[in-house]
Amino acid sequence: MVVNNIAVDGYENLINRIKEHNIVEGGRHPQFVFFIGSKLPETGESWCPDCVKAEPVMNEALKDERLTTYSRIDFVTCYVGLRDYWKNPSNSFKTDERLKVSCIPTLLQLNSNNRCLNKDEDFTDAKIIVNFLVRGQ
Repeated sequence: MVVNNIAVDGYENLINRIKEHNIVEGGRHPQFVFFIGSKLPETGESWCPDCVKAEPVMNEALKDERLTTYSRIDFVTCYVGLRDYWKNPSNSFKTDERLKVSCIPTLLQLNSNNRCLNKDEDFTDAKIIVNFLVRGQ
């Protein structure tokens, strides 16, 4: 399996990536976006403590051998900005009808009626994430 793993910073870059690669409209492979808080320059870690905990679990899940049965998964890590931007109820991640991201971390499957994982406990065990990814095929 090939995990096409891309990182983008901010809403505009995510939307451009989706448009450039026709991710939402006719992708032949499962397509996921992992929304997390942007990293602080002084620490190199996200400002969001739940995201800091979730990131290594997500990385572990992406290495799981059960994913090798699929030819390809498109996986985008999207950094949603710093805390003040994220907390604004009118930020684009929250208002875009295609995304409707209400909390972070969130793992969203595009092209699937926006099936998602977004509870803190969803990101405590790589098996939960792998099961979500596998169901996306």
